[in-house]
Amino acid sequence: SKRINLLDLSYNKLIEIEPNAFAGLEYGINHLNLSRNKFEFIKKTYFSHLHSLDTLILSFNSISFIDQNTFHSLVKLTRLDLNDNCLYKLDSSLFSMLFNLKELNMRNNLIRNTKTKYDFESLNSLKKLDLSNNLLERLIISDKILKNLTYLDLSLNRFLTDFEIHNSRLYYLNLNECTKLKFSTSLNNLKSIKHLFLRGLKDDFLVKFNFYKFSSLEQLDLRDDNLSLLNPISFSHLSTNLKILNFKNSFGIFNLLKSENYTNLIEFYLSPSVYFYDQILFFPNSLK
Repeated sequence: SKRINLLDLSYNKLIEIEPNAFAGLEYGINHLNLSRNKFEFIKKTYFSHLHSLDTLILSFNSISFIDQNTFHSLVKLTRLDLNDNCLYKLDSSLFSMLFNLKELNMRNNLIRNTKTKYDFESLNSLKKLDLSNNLLERLIISDKILKNLTYLDLSLNRFLTDFEIHNSRLYYLNLNECTKLKFSTSLNNLKSIKHLFLRGLKDDFLVKFNFYKFSSLEQLDLRDDNLSLLNPISFSHLSTNLKILNFKNSFGIFNLLKSENYTNLIEFYLSPSVYFYDQILFFPNSLK
């Protein structure tokens, strides 16, 4: 008989899984979709025999609690989606056996605090982490964990004040709308960043940001920011690779626009209310 590789049980009204629900499918299912159901709790018995599972999607439920050993047998798992639930805390051993996990999505939850040393220390293969739109207050990622992380989204964490990261591989960082975030010098050492999102941040955060160090930057989002205190010289070093620049609804952009070095821009966004006068001489060749 043919093996079932993909099992999609989304858009049902499931509230629990019987102990032998996947009997006979232990080494067949690679992809299991349980999104948009009615789960509130995830028990450790639910997936204990699905040894071949590669992708598990639990998004758009009402999950507030997950047993600490729930994922321990899923050693082949590479993608885990927990987004759009009601999770408010993470057990320190929840991900401890997910050595091959590459993508972890937990956006749109209620997570307030996470002890990264314990919560993520086993995720050595993780490349993408989405914690956007939670209630995080503090996140410290040392150089000993998440060493292969390249994508990190922390946007819309409006209570986040302290954030540090020491990762030379990171190329995507989204801090949009982290309105209480204090500046950390560790951010100035992320020299591999290509996509950087800093929308709606505090003035003193942006002033301390050394844009001139980010010569690899291809996309920069500074919407809804006060840019009047930034040094135009720091932006001249971005010219080589910068392709997308967003100044929509930002204040004090004119000094930054006087640079003639943005010659490689493909997309350039300004607020519709901004008018150019003769003294503003900025026309990238790629946008003419």
